Amino acid sequence: MRFREYYYDGKSYTYYNHSWYELVFEHNYSSTSKCFSSKKDALNINENGKYSILYDLNSTKYLMKDKYRYFILDYPNLNKINSWRQRNSPTVEKEKLNVMEALGFERYVTELPMEGWGGLVLSQLNLNRSLLDGLPGISHWQYAVAMICVEGNRYVEMGYPASFNEELQIEVITDRIRLWAARGKVFPTIPHSCVINYNLFRFQTIITLFMLLPET
Repeated sequence: MRFREYYYDGKSYTYYNHSWYELVFEHNYSSTSKCFSSKKDALNINENGKYSILYDLNSTKYLMKDKYRYFILDYPNLNKINSWRQRNSPTVEKEKLNVMEALGFERYVTELPMEGWGGLVLSQLNLNRSLLDGLPGISHWQYAVAMICVEGNRYVEMGYPASFNEELQIEVITDRIRLWAARGKVFPTIPHSCVINYNLFRFQTIITLFMLLPET
């Protein structure tokens, strides 16, 4: 699945399942952009193939009316996504040994399946190899978000451990990963007055027309 992107106020958004999602993390792995120097670096960066505003992920603007947070792990080069909801921001929900799911985890679309997939948590058991991972409660760290440059991390020379194909016994490695987070409100509403913000109205009209176009 590929998403159409929309840009507003310096941020990237996509529309999925009747909700707006904001891009909160992207890493284009390359020989010059293999990993993040530290967990602090992984929380807030915009350079050299790396984009992260994960420092802000615990904000209430990502909390929906049902008190859940909705996410999409997007693997553009694999053309696959995993979408789900969970109660807490993964940047504050610390991984705990043998707790196999994020609190309130409920999967929706799982195009990249693997036993143990349980939402994203703040990594505590993988020897600091990533900021977040999606196999809570154990030392494996598939579905990793923000790979950290640490000695002994062989994936630094390979790419992200996205998943493991248990049927074929093949590890799925990717060099591009994105994380989207649902937003309750993105665009300001047009005021009911005689003075209409024409630029905003035009932008929202263009967005609506683009949404009506068929995917290519």
